Amino acid sequence: MNLISHIIQILENEHVITLPSLGKFQLTFNSVTIDDTTKKIFPPYYSIVFSQQYDIKNETIFKKISSLESIEENQVREEYGLILSQWKDILKDKKQLFLECFGVFTSDKEKISFKMFENCIVNFKNFGLPVI
Repeated sequence: MNLISHIIQILENEHVITLPSLGKFQLTFNSVTIDDTTKKIFPPYYSIVFSQQYDIKNETIFKKISSLESIEENQVREEYGLILSQWKDILKDKKQLFLECFGVFTSDKEKISFKMFENCIVNFKNFGLPVI
C-alpha cells in the first residue's frame, strides 16, 4: 500500500484527511500574488497544512483506502499501523522523516510539524505555471 499516494489522492478530492494517532492534513488554495517591489506575478498554488492531534478517532481513511484498493478495511488498518509505526520510529531516532514528492515531518520532543516540499505533486499536477 502506498500511503502517500492515497493521502495525496484523498487531499485532492476532499481537501482534508485525518491520519489516526498522527494528525490532520488540509489542502488550501492560495491565489495569484503580485510582489509590489519586483512587480512579479506568482501563480496560484496549493499548500498543505498539518495539525498534530494526539487522540484521533477518525478512521475514515481506512474506508477510503479500502475502497480505492479493493481490500478489506482491517487489512488497510493493519498496513497503516505498520507504516505509521515505522514513521514514528524514524522521527524518534532521526528527528526528521522525508516523504518523497510530499514533504518532511520534523519532531521536537512531543511536537511534530510538517513542511510541504516546493515540488509537491499537488502543485505540479494542478498548475505548473511560471512566475511572470
